[in-house]
Amino acid sequence: MSRCCWLATSFALLVFQPASAAELAVLTDANWDRLAPAGKEADCILGDYAFRSDRLMIVVAQPLPTRNANMTVKQVGGCVIDLTLAANPNDQLSAFYPGMRRHVFTKAEITQAGGKKVVLVCTAPAQAAKTEPKADAQPEVRLEYELEDGQPFLLVRSIFKNTFDSPLDFALEDDLRADDFDQKVKAGPADLFWVHDHYFQQAYGLLADKHALRSRSDKRTSVIQYVPEKSDVSTVKLQPGQTYELVRRLIPGSSVLAVKGEAARLRGQALVRCGWHLVDPLYKPVAGVDVTLKQDDTVYGTARSDAWGWVRADLPLEKFALTCKTPGRTTLQRDLDLTKLKQNDVVNTEYELETPSLVVAEITDEKGGPIPCKVAFKGKGDTSSPNWGPPNAQQAVVNLFYSENGRFTVPINPGEYEATVSYGPEYDVVRVPLAVEKSKKIALNAVLKRAFRAPGWVSADFHSHSTPSGDNTTDQRGRVLNLLCEHIEFAPCTEHNRIDSYTPHLKALGVEKLMGTCSGIELTGIPLPLNHQNAFPLKMKPRTQDNGAPTVDLDPQKQIRRLAEWDEHAEKLVQQNHPDIGWLFFDKDGDGTPDEGYKDGFAFMNVIEVHPIHVVLTAAPTRVYADMTGKKIEYNHTIFNWLQLLNQGVRIPGVVNTDAHYNFHGSGGLRNYIRCDATTPSDIDPLQIVRHAKKGHIVMSNGPFLDVKLNDAIPGDDLRLEGGKGKLSIRVSCPNWLDIDRVQVLLNGRPDSTLNFTRKTHPNLFGDKALKFEHAFNLALEKDTHLIVVAIGEETEVGDVMGPMWGRQKPAAMSNPIFVDVDGGGFKANGDTLGAPLPVKSGKPVK
Repeated sequence: MSRCCWLATSFALLVFQPASAAELAVLTDANWDRLAPAGKEADCILGDYAFRSDRLMIVVAQPLPTRNANMTVKQVGGCVIDLTLAANPNDQLSAFYPGMRRHVFTKAEITQAGGKKVVLVCTAPAQAAKTEPKADAQPEVRLEYELEDGQPFLLVRSIFKNTFDSPLDFALEDDLRADDFDQKVKAGPADLFWVHDHYFQQAYGLLADKHALRSRSDKRTSVIQYVPEKSDVSTVKLQPGQTYELVRRLIPGSSVLAVKGEAARLRGQALVRCGWHLVDPLYKPVAGVDVTLKQDDTVYGTARSDAWGWVRADLPLEKFALTCKTPGRTTLQRDLDLTKLKQNDVVNTEYELETPSLVVAEITDEKGGPIPCKVAFKGKGDTSSPNWGPPNAQQAVVNLFYSENGRFTVPINPGEYEATVSYGPEYDVVRVPLAVEKSKKIALNAVLKRAFRAPGWVSADFHSHSTPSGDNTTDQRGRVLNLLCEHIEFAPCTEHNRIDSYTPHLKALGVEKLMGTCSGIELTGIPLPLNHQNAFPLKMKPRTQDNGAPTVDLDPQKQIRRLAEWDEHAEKLVQQNHPDIGWLFFDKDGDGTPDEGYKDGFAFMNVIEVHPIHVVLTAAPTRVYADMTGKKIEYNHTIFNWLQLLNQGVRIPGVVNTDAHYNFHGSGGLRNYIRCDATTPSDIDPLQIVRHAKKGHIVMSNGPFLDVKLNDAIPGDDLRLEGGKGKLSIRVSCPNWLDIDRVQVLLNGRPDSTLNFTRKTHPNLFGDKALKFEHAFNLALEKDTHLIVVAIGEETEVGDVMGPMWGRQKPAAMSNPIFVDVDGGGFKANGDTLGAPLPVKSGKPVK
């Protein structure tokens, strides 16, 4: 229902006139808290140029050739990298590049630092043509950024000058990085360019003086072309000494409705200021309501209500259909007829939304205390599963809710559901049916019981990402919640090419005792996918370029050495990520002929990623995958190649990691059990993790816990076994949602038929409770042998608890080798290539 409506006669009644002046300064530690904007995509560092007015906060990157916003947003010197509203800082911009990245800005000068207007001037020298004809020559550029109090835009003025002695043709183009924005202006001509991230509530618009606009966009980048008046092309010809001026206005807003309204007002269009206040029957504001305005079948714009339940928009005097939609409530629809109003009228309307349907969750541990958990809500029958937010969201992600303590309330549409409550593979899953009635609360109560413990071991993921990495836009606190709720007990922060930390998020959530962490990095260079290495712990230098990270190198050998020796040779773990082992170790030039590989880097690899482990027993040297186009490509089988490496005497322990980039079931699907003496995650010493990992005290898993001992040796150890006789003990534990049906011992990488145990052949060794397998037996080895144990569920899958991707894998765990010296001369590798040639670079199309 509409509770009330009132009219005012002028926008001026709602305009606040502040006494403060605009400010422009170089960012320092002293002014950081005042001038550095907040937001998921904020990338400013010390030395950048920060603007602030009564309405906007902006950062222009210092004009240095090394200034990168992140791994993929590069060479941002002189460009806008942060842009948001001052009242609610929420930067979502990657970068605005004036001049389509063709100009190299070498100097910046503050020409007006305070007052009603502030001005920054950046200059780029002319660039002579590198090729003939001289189509790539660029003019000299004077770039002026102006911010004025009371104005909703940053004015961007480029003055181009031809300093050459012949005519010069150049394009009037900018490009803007707004990664993963779900709404963008239709490609082609437009009077206003705009992009909008509806979920994260940030939009950007662009107007140009005396120029028409044309644009095109992909998932990341939008290209904006400016067509001068009385022209139909976006190129300009300058005679020697001639100049040309291009002025545009960059407008941030909380929604595309806000941006369109500001742009229309700047163009002098007649507008009505509308406000919709969305409340529940108890007059409490309803935040996060999806509001859509349509004209016929065309969407004019969308917005989400703020924390106070408001959506505001300046609209033309036209007719609209208004829709207000939010989970748990019936959609509200109203027709708006603004044609009878006058310019500058103010119309505020309050809409009462019905009482929502709510799930009120209280998930506890066995003692009744709080516990982190992941809850997946699945619709049953005709009921659709909820979709609270995109895969890069923080807490309510698609149909998942990540709770740091098990207590939460979430709106949900009426219907029949099953809630799957989990906390990683050491806990049993609880499945709770829910019958949700309209406008009612339903309790979700569950007790998470520990299925088994792994004393002396902690579960770890050494490789995951969020938006600071630059190749995704996933909320970083959401990454921490994802790790935490999957019972990952140790996770270094490993963003691409930037040292970063999860500690502030853990403290903000109040769960720093539940997950160990440290600062780290994934150093990502080219060639791909070879030149990727993780390292931790590293010293973080906040507010500096890449937080003090090392730079990449085109030579993987130099890059990994630089990383290993960083922080003055401080102790750390260096991990080789997802390698093509054939290319890396045996085929440096990639010509298919074996050579020494990137041999100068081998000594710096402490561990190597070898997933997927659930296919280890296929014993095939290659695997076939489909690329993004659907074309089938044959690749080297990493874990098979690793077994070949071990037989060549290359003793680099194996690890598995998720390399998660999104929060929808991203972390948790793979984990390493690492030997560790800490009794709680907060007591974990990262250097103890480093030392045990280097020794290979690691069991790799996608769920099952595998405990292996040969006499007293654990995976990674060397063992002198006189006469080759010893006692091998194997235990496998799983929660109620996983099972294994085979345990296989590999001797020097080959499955031994006498050491193969299945539920069918050895039913007495397998159980139906948490302890799925237990067996201790005498082992007799005739020669030096490295011994690996594999546990797998060949007849089952991990299942829906781990989501649609990880869930399709077979449950599996695999130990690192125990190296057995039989003759007393020290362990010697046997050189066996396991029936296949040593690999070379892969990636062959399959016909």
